[in-house]
Amino acid sequence: MRGLLKLPEGAPFSNKEIFLFLLPIWGEQMMLSALSMIDTLMVSQLPNNNIILAAVANVSRIDLLFKQIFVALAAGVGIYISQYLGAQKPEQAKKVLKMGVITIFSGILILVFVMELFKGGILNMLYGESEPAVMEQCLTYYSITILSYPFVALFNCGTASFRSIGKSKLTMVASVIMLSINIGLKYIFLFVIPMGIVGVGLSLLMAYAIMSLVLMGLLSKKEEVVYFEGIFKKDWDLGLLGRVFHVALPTGIENGMFQLGALILQTLVVSLGTESINANHLTTTLSPLVYGVGVAFTLGSVPFISRMMGANQVDWAEALAKHMLKLDRISLAITAAIAIPLVPLILPLFRMTDYVNGLTMQAITLYFAAMPFFYPSSFCLPAMLRGTGDTAFTMYVSVATMFCFRIGFAYLLVKAFHVGFIAIWIAMVSDWVIRGIAFRARFKQGKWKTLHLVES
Repeated sequence: MRGLLKLPEGAPFSNKEIFLFLLPIWGEQMMLSALSMIDTLMVSQLPNNNIILAAVANVSRIDLLFKQIFVALAAGVGIYISQYLGAQKPEQAKKVLKMGVITIFSGILILVFVMELFKGGILNMLYGESEPAVMEQCLTYYSITILSYPFVALFNCGTASFRSIGKSKLTMVASVIMLSINIGLKYIFLFVIPMGIVGVGLSLLMAYAIMSLVLMGLLSKKEEVVYFEGIFKKDWDLGLLGRVFHVALPTGIENGMFQLGALILQTLVVSLGTESINANHLTTTLSPLVYGVGVAFTLGSVPFISRMMGANQVDWAEALAKHMLKLDRISLAITAAIAIPLVPLILPLFRMTDYVNGLTMQAITLYFAAMPFFYPSSFCLPAMLRGTGDTAFTMYVSVATMFCFRIGFAYLLVKAFHVGFIAIWIAMVSDWVIRGIAFRARFKQGKWKTLHLVES
């Protein structure tokens, strides 16, 4: 094992430094995942819990679609900040921070207005087959959650920026505080002042609003390596802004298409009935027990690779990429071996039927068992490619494999072969396999080594 973990002589980072940076990101992901789990647990204690839980599950798919776009746009800003810091150009990094955050926030305000204007049409198009009681709850929850989008975007911009400057512990602390606020308010709005599904959405909105503003305040402190400066000063570099979004937008489109695929699959799940909706939601809720480790490597690897590329140390970028993929696989294998036996102990807490629990157990076992083999190459590796500026290829591959395998194969299994709910997760794993093959070939080809986002 020690030989597997050994870095080449003279490496710019040690294993200890890598893990000390990744552990807070993993903790942050677990806190955010715990939020989803606690949401589900609290809702499951309410009267008519099946109806409310199904509504939350449906709207959450829409939320994930847009929130993943926000994550990707923020990550694009973070990539440029990291590369400019690697090139020893903090002033340019500060420009990227200011222009990126203001542009993203302004665009999302417009998005929220449009989404509220057409909410009836959006929900009917996606979930028209839902029971009337579920649709009524969807309409209410949707209107509240979209108001959180500008704050979610600010929160993601803040965490991506702090990771870029090496402060991953701060992002974890922010997530813990946000989670605590959300849980506290949710308890009040559900059990002290019973507000039903309104309380579920309102607590989330208020938690993100508070913590996003706190993060923006911290980024305004001049003690930071990169901070907001001259927000109202007319010194915008539109050429630089264009280059930032040339990296950020393909990643945003990729994440958006990925979640759009999940949204389309949710309509397939809806056609299988309320029990399948709840099983899918439970599987998604429990998945971060292992998935959180993969996400930590996916997010945490980018600053390392971007710094090396910004400093024009391409050989070390390649060596670190290979090493982090190895660490990712080992960490996922250990975590999956621990998590699979725990799932049967956790499922009864959600007070679902034995049939729903059985469906969930099948899906989560497949998901956890496949992750160590296929997840690193299909998600961590393309994230590192994006960190070098190779964003167009990752977008094309991700969109193509998603529609052909994750969606197309799932519909084939359900509609033609009547496989049932597990088909959704079988198709997802097939998507991972094909993505991983394509990204490994791209990495080996080495075109990414010739990309230079900033002059060192």
